[in-house]
Amino acid sequence: MIKKIFTICFVVFFVASHGLAASPVSALGQVLAKSVLVDGIQVSTGTTVLNNTLLKTIQNPAVVHLQNGHSLQLNSNSSAFLESQELGGVLVTVREGTMSYSSTAGLETAIPESSVVFPAGALPAAAAAPAAQGGSGSGGGGISSTTLMVLGLVALGVVIGTVAMNDSYTAP
Repeated sequence: MIKKIFTICFVVFFVASHGLAASPVSALGQVLAKSVLVDGIQVSTGTTVLNNTLLKTIQNPAVVHLQNGHSLQLNSNSSAFLESQELGGVLVTVREGTMSYSSTAGLETAIPESSVVFPAGALPAAAAAPAAQGGSGSGGGGISSTTLMVLGLVALGVVIGTVAMNDSYTAP
């Protein structure tokens, strides 16, 4: 009986630790500013911007050099959410204030609740489209996929533990 419990605990630990292994983190670019908040934390110039990051400026604008070759300026008293897209693109959604960038039509300014896709190897389209409501991003109120995975693994461990402790368990 002890051997059975030990084996089940080992299997649950192995599955849980494998599922939570660090996956490669996508670096979207680098921020240059006197002062900028990255996910609510004040950082110094040169900080790497990762996937699913909220940038916020206070008094001074910030320039973001994206890994795919584009640059954008998040103007003072502004915030924007950055997330990676397929094929090296970056989606930037302006939350507050404004963002300036170059597009196929020249220099443009994005306003709150607008999104701009910076595709790899090409200029963004001329007009910024309104942001979709309830999409991904911070502050959406949803449960992250990592949290759901951990909850699922915990539930699996409880079921396996119940089966191990009660050999007479029958499936419903």
